[in-house]
Amino acid sequence: MVNLKLPYISEQVSTKILRFIKSQSLPVTVIFLPGKKLRDIFCSSRPYDRRKCNNINCLICPKLQGDIDCSITGPVYQITCKHCDEIYIGESSRSLHDRL
Repeated sequence: MVNLKLPYISEQVSTKILRFIKSQSLPVTVIFLPGKKLRDIFCSSRPYDRRKCNNINCLICPKLQGDIDCSITGPVYQITCKHCDEIYIGESSRSLHDRL
């Protein structure tokens, strides 16, 4: 007997899959797994377990607001040009330390 793990989609789809396997006499046990919930995607169960900046002379961390440091990933940031006062708003998948 082989275990087959599939994502649960709906009762109708699950029933069709189980009927097909039974009709073909396949030696398969189907295990339907729940999909990801929004809570799993957006919420961390351990929000304070993240790497902190270890650079004593970091130029980025003192300029940040709130309880974050330059090791944060996926930041949205704003940079103002010192010459023309133009504003650039960017987003990065890398950490602030790597990006700036």
